[in-house]
Amino acid sequence: MAKVNHSWWQSCINRRISGSLAHILVLAVAALVFSFCIPCLSIPVEFEELAFVVLLLCAECVRSRFAQSKSAKAANGKVDMEPRSSSSTTSPQTRLLNSLVGKLQAAAAGGDVRLAEDIMRNMWQTGLKPTACCYGALISACTKLGDVHGAERWLEELTTSNLGTPNTISVNIVLSAFAKRGDLTQAEAWFKRMTEFGVEPDTMSYNALIDAASRSGNRRAAEAWLSKMMGSGLSPNVVSYSSVLFACAKVGDVEAAEDWLAKMGENGVKPNAVCFNSLIHACTKAGDNARAAQTIDAW
Repeated sequence: MAKVNHSWWQSCINRRISGSLAHILVLAVAALVFSFCIPCLSIPVEFEELAFVVLLLCAECVRSRFAQSKSAKAANGKVDMEPRSSSSTTSPQTRLLNSLVGKLQAAAAGGDVRLAEDIMRNMWQTGLKPTACCYGALISACTKLGDVHGAERWLEELTTSNLGTPNTISVNIVLSAFAKRGDLTQAEAWFKRMTEFGVEPDTMSYNALIDAASRSGNRRAAEAWLSKMMGSGLSPNVVSYSSVLFACAKVGDVEAAEDWLAKMGENGVKPNAVCFNSLIHACTKAGDNARAAQTIDAW
């Protein structure tokens, strides 16, 4: 019977003991199998070490193969447990709607209102419900082209679309469009509807009304809206004051312009070049060139 070199096995175990538990178990099993098999085999003593190494390598291959198979099954199970992508679960109708919304917004951003409106009609005809973003894009595109009535029409459509109340931005766009035309009546009408919708006016809303009043030459209305703005708890900014100063300049009211310029400083708002230019314009409009020169020197 061949003599088993137990000291050599012990040295192998000592070298492998620092490995993982799996490797240690493999080594232990290999040693146990070798202990039972070596008496039955006619292996010279000088080849015992080589035979054990071969047996160990075979055991390692089996362990590695088993570990890879287990990892693959776990990975497949993980993949199966992951939720399906949104593209696979989204209905064809939703994908069509998203596609048309994207095309409509792109057309509106490019100033092609006719194409954007055609896409909107196509959505209606196919039974798709446009989103609030579609209406907002059309409102903005119309105002950029100066089509204030088109913007107003789409805002009207939005109010009856059952998509909820229009947001502040949508109404402000229309307010600003009427302000640029100096149409105070329409601007005030939409401001009133804004409050009826339950939409809270912001600084831009009031600035649009002040601007509309100043462009129409109605200084009293511009001042009144600035006062209402402060009464609502909002703080006027340099745009608010410059619009009132512009209204004062249009009618040549130097005293009123100087008063509002002083109030700006009192309220912590720093006048800009537009404000001083309005004061100078008010002086020249009133024929007071000396005061205009004084303003320039003080500036």
